[in-house]
Amino acid sequence: MEFMDFIDYNFLHPTSFLIYHFLISLLIGFVAKKYLDRPFLLWFIISLLVPFLSIIILIIIGYDGNYCPECLKKIRKHYKICPYCNFDIDKYYAMNNLNREHRLSKREK
Repeated sequence: MEFMDFIDYNFLHPTSFLIYHFLISLLIGFVAKKYLDRPFLLWFIISLLVPFLSIIILIIIGYDGNYCPECLKKIRKHYKICPYCNFDIDKYYAMNNLNREHRLSKREK
C-alpha cells in the first residue's frame, strides 16, 4: 500500500463543500452578532452569498459602539442607560459638562 491510499478525498466532494460553506456562514453570523453587535441573520445571508468578502467587510466595519464608564462593557451608541449595570450614561456626561456629540466624536478619533 502506498502513502496516497490513506488520504480521504471526501472533503472535496460537492456535498462536503456545501456543508463547510454553511458552517463557515454560521460562524460569520455568530461572530457578527456576539462580538460586533451586528444582526445575525443579515450577516449569515451575506456570508452565504460571498463568504470571504463578508469577512473582509466585517473587519473593516468593526464594532460600532461605546463603552459604559462604570462597568466598561461594550454598549451601543444610542443607549442612555447601561443594560448591564443600569448606569445613567447621559446623566454622567451631563454632570461632567460633556454633551453627547462630544462624547461620540471623542470616541471616533
